[in-house]
Amino acid sequence: MVAASGAEAEPVRAVSVQGSVAMITGEGGNIGALTGSQGTLLVDARFARRGAGIVPHTRVRKRLAEGSRIPAFQR
Repeated sequence: MVAASGAEAEPVRAVSVQGSVAMITGEGGNIGALTGSQGTLLVDARFARRGAGIVPHTRVRKRLAEGSRIPAFQR
């Protein structure tokens, strides 16, 4: 991904914190993720520059309803 200035943007990474808790890090902020029996809770800490790259709420609900999981959170 290339930033508007032409410089390389920092890649988005999922980092396992402990158990079912993960942190998504990258340029512009962090997102906390907690995966449980009822789905995945995402807490956005102002990931402003990557907003379009974050999975929209409706897509998350659809994936969870289908029994799909996000591989980065399955650690």
